[in-house]
Amino acid sequence: MRSIRDLVHQTLSLIGVPASVKDIRAVHQAFFGSDLPASRLGSLRRDEERSYTATNSARPYYVCPALTADRFAPARGVLSLSTWPLEERIVVATSSRVNFLAMTVGIADAAERLAPAARSAALNELLYRLALDVLGAAAVLTDQSPDLDLIRSAAQDELKASVFADRQARAEAAGRARQLEQVHQYFGTR
Repeated sequence: MRSIRDLVHQTLSLIGVPASVKDIRAVHQAFFGSDLPASRLGSLRRDEERSYTATNSARPYYVCPALTADRFAPARGVLSLSTWPLEERIVVATSSRVNFLAMTVGIADAAERLAPAARSAALNELLYRLALDVLGAAAVLTDQSPDLDLIRSAAQDELKASVFADRQARAEAAGRARQLEQVHQYFGTR
C-alpha cells in the first residue's frame, strides 16, 4: 500500500504544475481509480513541513504548498513539489489560469499515452470538464470521447497568450524569495 504522500507525488508529477487539492483528487481518481481523502491531504502539508525541519531535508522530495508572490505565504489549498524550481512553485495573479492550461495539456498528453480502451469514464469526464474551460475546445466536444488533439492545441494556443507575463512575474518573485531560508522557500512564511 502506497502512502498518501507517494500518491500525491505521483499525481502532481503527472499534472506537472502546482494544483489545487480538488484538482489533485480529480486527476488521481481519473487516472488511478482511487480516492484521495481530502482530510489526509489537508494534514499532509503540515506533516511534510514537520518532517523537513526534524530530519534536515533527508527525503528526496517534499509535498509543499505553492507560495504567494507577494509575501511568500503558503497558497491556500494549492500543492507543489519541492523538486520543482522555485519559479514554478510561486503563484502570481495569472498563475491560476496558466497552471490550469498547462495541467490540461499535460493531462491530454498523459491520456494520449493510454490506449483508448484503457481510458476510464472518469478520465473522459475529467477531460470533458477541463475542455469546457478552454477557449475553442468546447465547441465540438462529446463527453464520450474527447478530442485530445483539439483540447491540447486549444489549451496551448491560449497558454501562449499569457505564459510570458506569468513567467516573468514568477521569476521576479523567485529572485526575491531566494533570500529566504530554504525551509521558507519550500513551506512559506507566516
